[in-house]
Amino acid sequence: MIIERPSHDAGGHRGTKEVLVIRIINSSLSDNVVKIEDSLRGASDYPKVLILRLHRVTAIDESGLMGLKRVVEGHKNRGGTVILCAIHHQPLQMLRNFGIIDLIGVKNICSTFYDSMIRANESLKELNLR
Repeated sequence: MIIERPSHDAGGHRGTKEVLVIRIINSSLSDNVVKIEDSLRGASDYPKVLILRLHRVTAIDESGLMGLKRVVEGHKNRGGTVILCAIHHQPLQMLRNFGIIDLIGVKNICSTFYDSMIRANESLKELNLR
């Protein structure tokens, strides 16, 4: 798992501490959920937008689904947005069946990292209007 703070957004503007990107670098999401939760809990500047880059996650099991649901619910309860990026077909189907897509919102499922950064910018604008 790699944690990144983008240096620039999709429009080429300087990055913001309001966006946190977590890149899962192995195929198992369930192995990383506790690390994600710990990273968010320990963040000095809690991000408004969390982008999970899942391009290497090829399958997801029930413990990964339950863990991801905890992460999403916890982040939303703090007023944040979760964006999933570059997710494979099988995990996407599992997320749909488990109701996580409804929880996250279809507009927060992005096919590319670039698209997820555009969505993050939109989300920040929406969150700042509340």
